[in-house]
Amino acid sequence: FVRCIKPNLEKRANTYDDELVLKQLRYTGMLETTRIRREGYSYRPLFEDFVHRYYMIGFQLRAQPPPTKATCLKILDKSGLQGFEIGHTKVFLRYFHIDQLNALLAPIGNAALTFGRVIRGGAARATFRKKLEAKRAVEREVLGLTQFMHKQNTSARDVIMSLSEEDARRPKDYWAVKEPVEAPIPARDKRFDTMTRKGMQRAASVRWFKEVEKKKGAGQTDNGFATWFHGVITR
Repeated sequence: FVRCIKPNLEKRANTYDDELVLKQLRYTGMLETTRIRREGYSYRPLFEDFVHRYYMIGFQLRAQPPPTKATCLKILDKSGLQGFEIGHTKVFLRYFHIDQLNALLAPIGNAALTFGRVIRGGAARATFRKKLEAKRAVEREVLGLTQFMHKQNTSARDVIMSLSEEDARRPKDYWAVKEPVEAPIPARDKRFDTMTRKGMQRAASVRWFKEVEKKKGAGQTDNGFATWFHGVITR
């Protein structure tokens, strides 16, 4: 249920009339309801919920105790609580018992936070080291490239300066365009023509003799051509 409590009768903001507010709480029964709730068992979890939340108080971290009455009693005895009750399926706790149980769980939660920070810090440092190594590798490659380019540029500069000095020592008309000089054509040797013509005539005579006169037996003996005929062919 919802109860509306008026802070003042003038409807002014941020103004509280203590006597008026207390009178309204008494008339609505809120103070009596609060007293009854505090004297009773305001927190009533099931065995399963209670064991799932608070088992680390009475058992090891990796233990999996069953959600039974005996398990709940062991947890409550280990915590040192007084004034609780255990039913058939629920644990009956007073309002201040929750603060006591949470205070017992606080070191475990703090340890978990510390462990998480250490793990995340280690992972972050490992990632940072990888990135730092990659950065250094890139820097080494860039340094090697710049040194290589500097060396190449220095060599090219030296070559260019040497060529420039050689060009400066050359005469001014060194690069002028000159007309090409044609090589003289040698005169034809007339003796070659005579020798060629005589050779052609001799070859024609031999061919004529083989094709015509040989069939007649001219210039031949039993051992082949006569000796005197060789001189004729040669001349």
